[in-house]
Amino acid sequence: LIEAKPDANVIVMTGLAAKEIGIRAVQVGAQDFLVKGDFDADQLAKTLRYSIERNSVLQRLEEAQRIAHIGNWEYDTVSEEFDLSDEVFRIFGYSAKEIVINKDIFISHLHRDDSEIIMDNFGLVIENKPIKLDFRIINKQNEIRYVSVHSRPIPNRNEKITRIYGIIQDITERKFAELELLKSQERYQAIFSQSKDAIYISDGKKLIDFNDATVRLFDYSEEELKTSCVDDLYKDSDDKDRFNSLMETFSFVKDFEVELLRKDGSIKHCLLTSTAVITEEFSGYHGIIRDITVRRQ
Repeated sequence: LIEAKPDANVIVMTGLAAKEIGIRAVQVGAQDFLVKGDFDADQLAKTLRYSIERNSVLQRLEEAQRIAHIGNWEYDTVSEEFDLSDEVFRIFGYSAKEIVINKDIFISHLHRDDSEIIMDNFGLVIENKPIKLDFRIINKQNEIRYVSVHSRPIPNRNEKITRIYGIIQDITERKFAELELLKSQERYQAIFSQSKDAIYISDGKKLIDFNDATVRLFDYSEEELKTSCVDDLYKDSDDKDRFNSLMETFSFVKDFEVELLRKDGSIKHCLLTSTAVITEEFSGYHGIIRDITVRRQ
């Protein structure tokens, strides 16, 4: 009945000697049960109200799971079958209740590079240890999905693990965003380290970070540059004041021509391009210094 009418409210009425049937009915999805000849009008009204409200709560929970891409599941260690919420079926690419997912079917959907560590952790759950694990699955449509699983074993009265409860969340979009961010960081690091132009980050007083080209430009060691005052790198203090004034006014300076001093006192003709950076943790600017000395000569 529930498979045919998943949104229906089901209340089972049993005979006086058949309460066990009512309990089992609730365990497999009925909202409540009544014992024939053992309830009055108030109790019937209360059961009906409870059934309707419970069904409404379950529908809201299902909707919340769809929005958050989170599903709940339960695993029977004896039958090796899963009881899954509708969202879990969607994560694996099936329509709700299209298939009974057992241990073998679950394993068949694991990404081959992740299957070994998943099965190792599955063994820990059987040993009564909760786990949290991120891994990849291959859904019915042969797409790779990243999921995060939290599970908790529930021992029975004999302290034997017969059921495991957990949640699963589809984190594919977040994972792809993290991978893109990592690629972006790697590309930035490559540009930062390989650039022939000096690239730097400054808090206005010191150089917080810089690449090898900055070291070559000023001919200081890395430690000397980190402890040097930025103002001392300008040949003319008026240039320093004009640069600071432009940054305060526009938060951006492009191709600001300036003469900078190297460690040995020689002069480099340069173009500064800088952008202000203001966050809760940092206030300063980052920029590029292009050496145009040869071009000027």
